[in-house]
Amino acid sequence: GGNNSNATSNAGTDPQESETYALEQQIKRDAMEAYKRAAAALEARLHEVQEATKQALSDMKDLLDASAEVQISHVRNQHNVDVEERRVAAMVPDVENATSRFMGTMGQAFGM
Repeated sequence: GGNNSNATSNAGTDPQESETYALEQQIKRDAMEAYKRAAAALEARLHEVQEATKQALSDMKDLLDASAEVQISHVRNQHNVDVEERRVAAMVPDVENATSRFMGTMGQAFGM
């Protein structure tokens, strides 16, 4: 490595300085490229996360809606069961009366 001043594009500087400058510029360019790649990757990842979050929220809403439907259905069914139980309970005296009438009639008919 001689000190040949014709090997440098910057007149008045030695080749060592010129090489250092070129290396610095290359390092800066590499760093900028790496930054751009990282930024692009992060933006893509952010977009993926946003989409996944939207989907998760949509799924959660579907789940809550379905859960609410089940609960509403359960409440309605329970109400229907209660109504049916009351209806049956109201019929019990009629059934008991009919049964005792039937037994009375049988008793008369067969001398029981």
